[in-house]
Amino acid sequence: MELSKEQRKVVSANDRFLQVVAAAGSGKTRTMIALAEDSVTRGMNPARILMLSFSRKACSEIRSRLSESIRSEVRVSTFHSLAFRSMMRRREMRGVRVLTDQAKFEFMRGLLCQAKTDGIPYSVLLANKRLFREQFPDLCMSVYRELAEYKRSNRLVEFDDMVLDLNRELRLGHLRDLRKSFDLIIVDEFQDTDPGQLQFLQMMDSRRLVVVGDDYQSIYGFRGSDPELFLKFQKHFPGARVLSLSENYRSQERIVRAGNHLIRSSRKQLRKKVRAMRRGSTDCVALSVFRGEEAEVAALVNASGGFILCRSNYRRIVWERAGVEPDRLLTIHSAKGLEFPIVYLDLCGGWSSARGTRVPDEEVRVAYVGLSRAENWLVVMHDESGTSAPERAVFELFRNEVQRYSPVALQRAMAA
Repeated sequence: MELSKEQRKVVSANDRFLQVVAAAGSGKTRTMIALAEDSVTRGMNPARILMLSFSRKACSEIRSRLSESIRSEVRVSTFHSLAFRSMMRRREMRGVRVLTDQAKFEFMRGLLCQAKTDGIPYSVLLANKRLFREQFPDLCMSVYRELAEYKRSNRLVEFDDMVLDLNRELRLGHLRDLRKSFDLIIVDEFQDTDPGQLQFLQMMDSRRLVVVGDDYQSIYGFRGSDPELFLKFQKHFPGARVLSLSENYRSQERIVRAGNHLIRSSRKQLRKKVRAMRRGSTDCVALSVFRGEEAEVAALVNASGGFILCRSNYRRIVWERAGVEPDRLLTIHSAKGLEFPIVYLDLCGGWSSARGTRVPDEEVRVAYVGLSRAENWLVVMHDESGTSAPERAVFELFRNEVQRYSPVALQRAMAA
């Protein structure tokens, strides 16, 4: 496997605690695979390597890219799957069922149907516990108390309950075999870690811990992830070494430059300048979308083979009604980890309120994730004819880095 100088440096490092700050498009999965395979080459038993990520899809990709000789032995898992398997081995936990997100939503929505939420949709409050707690503290406490009783009486657990249960068992000394199972733990997307998952890694006390992530792409605060855990990794694991993967092999140079400009607005970050390794088109395009132009833009998206990334599901519905093929529509959150030759980044609605003249840090990072999915063309769509303050504030972060095209002119530019 051919590696860059930065990637080789990560693979050859032998520090007990290693933090890899990996920019978008920098080949982090390739580097993690090379690290695992190099460790086996140097004598490590592949069965004593644990690779953790945050979705089954990511785990499947990691597993498929491991060499066949070790694929069946290296343990690749999500945090929740690892915790669930551990839980099911205990006799007293047999028969416990997982409370799905949909079932949880339906139960909690039933509790909220008579409550006054000042016009804020139930789905918004239930998707963002932090907002729910800030806006309606008494109601939030009551709803979650009812949920806890419902789970207890029906022997149900949520995914986060599993990690808490795993940590409790480790703390009580009941899982000595698990704690001694791994010599190397590699954690993918560490910027999405929550405090419970961090505590698990601390208690595992493995011979080596390597975490890979990008604080620029930490966008799951509403689920409990905390970018501070990545930013302060050396505090939680004293003596940790920090290495960077700062070369972007995915996007054209102008797109990478726009991303560097955009992310400067995030106040808390590990400073790095991402370098584009591709040379070619200098276009990073802004398309001002005025009222009544959606159908014209929809035709362009379908014809160009591009994908629209939206801040909200509501905007997905708007574009589908305008004629965009449904499989070309994703929210920015669901597009994370993917890449597309042509990205239309929709800034029209769904952004959280700016504080003063600043865009909240997580909104800056959401915009960055959307931008960094693009390989060849980035089209930033903004309705200047009647936008909200949050949308205008987000667009201002792009204004100096983009060119202006009408839909017709853009189509000609793409065809050139």
